[in-house]
Amino acid sequence: MSRFTTCSNFFYGGVMRTTVIIASALALLSGCTMAPPLPGQPGGGERFSGSVNGFVRDGDLSIRGNRGRTCWGSYRYAKPKGKGVFRCDDGQFGPFNFVVPKSGRTASGTVTLDGTSYPLTIRY
Repeated sequence: MSRFTTCSNFFYGGVMRTTVIIASALALLSGCTMAPPLPGQPGGGERFSGSVNGFVRDGDLSIRGNRGRTCWGSYRYAKPKGKGVFRCDDGQFGPFNFVVPKSGRTASGTVTLDGTSYPLTIRY
């Protein structure tokens, strides 16, 4: 047996196999973890959504957060923007604003509750 054959069998048989096994395990495990909210991400990952039957000059809106919080309030709308104030079931309150695009069926904006901003999506 030549020296080259012995080295290549060792490298490809032992070290390379171990590297492939470890890389495969890491790839599989990385899909099973959930990343925590990133620092600076609005609202620490909480998002709010709601819906209305079209936008008129003024109206009422209730929204729900992806963590279960419910808020309600009134808005004033002057094409293409709207704004208002929400009060939530946990006692927090604050302003919200949104922009209605020329096309599509979803308005987007932000809700600010006790100084923290959260993304807002309104379907219409």
